[in-house]
Amino acid sequence: LIFFIFYYFFFISKMYHVAMECENYEDFLKTKRLEYKAFKSCYCPALKTHVIFNSQGFHHLLYDGFGKARTKAERIRRLLLISSVLKIIRNARLIFRHSLRGDKEYWLLKGLQGIKIVVVVLRRSGSGVTHFYSVWDE
Repeated sequence: LIFFIFYYFFFISKMYHVAMECENYEDFLKTKRLEYKAFKSCYCPALKTHVIFNSQGFHHLLYDGFGKARTKAERIRRLLLISSVLKIIRNARLIFRHSLRGDKEYWLLKGLQGIKIVVVVLRRSGSGVTHFYSVWDE
């Protein structure tokens, strides 16, 4: 157990420092935006539908649901997780939570990245398409 706790904090610390060692934060953000734009869509077996990656999902990684900017550390933490999002969606077999808020429908999927549990949120507005909305680690 102690090994896993040490490994977890070491891994988080290393990921954060890798991001901060980029020439600057703006270069890191630009790189992650290009990585995200390369994601077109993927099939989610848990929902039996395709999931698209649009600007709303990337925006939510940088700003909270009220439009307030997330801290730089929180942005980096979430942006470092986007590389695992496709794998989690493609391999999802279970929906961990489903909720309705007004005309919006949300689904939570979970997957592993190393020893971390990564949560992916998918959203659909009305009868529109299902899209990636958010990611964080537990």
